[in-house]
Amino acid sequence: MQVGWSDDRAMRGFARQMVALDEAQARGESLLGWKVGFGAPAAMVKLGLQAPVVGHLLASARLDDSAVVDVRGWVKPVVEPEVAVTLARDLDGSEDRAAAVAAIGTIAPALELADLAFAPDDVERIVAANIYQRHVVFGPVIDVRPVDGGEVLHPALAASVWHRSVQGGSPVESSLAVPD
Repeated sequence: MQVGWSDDRAMRGFARQMVALDEAQARGESLLGWKVGFGAPAAMVKLGLQAPVVGHLLASARLDDSAVVDVRGWVKPVVEPEVAVTLARDLDGSEDRAAAVAAIGTIAPALELADLAFAPDDVERIVAANIYQRHVVFGPVIDVRPVDGGEVLHPALAASVWHRSVQGGSPVESSLAVPD
């Protein structure tokens, strides 16, 4: 994996994360994909980052959409709406935005379950700990490749999360959209 930016803290954390990934794969785990984190402008400013940080997803972390997760023992469980992107072709990091968008094959709504087990103030530790990642749930996959060779489609996505302890079971809704 080529990283298009350099931050010594993130790179040290990523090296430690790769050791943990190698150990997981040696135990029979398989890599599902990659994730980015702390990409919101406010988070990047707070952490002094020029770009989001990178983590990995293990196949064993993928949950069915009907899964029940016991978070007892987690320090601070959080659920974040995400957009999962599958590329139709590999990128080497030298592409411009238009080429990167053109490489998108599918998108899907996703929910990431994370445990903020420590304060998000140490970039190396955050990256080494795989950006707090615990589980991921994917929604239906949407093919965004045009049949006629036209522009890549960018449909709006939405996610609803229900928490059983909320009186009346009211959903907390977040709208997601793939930006132009």
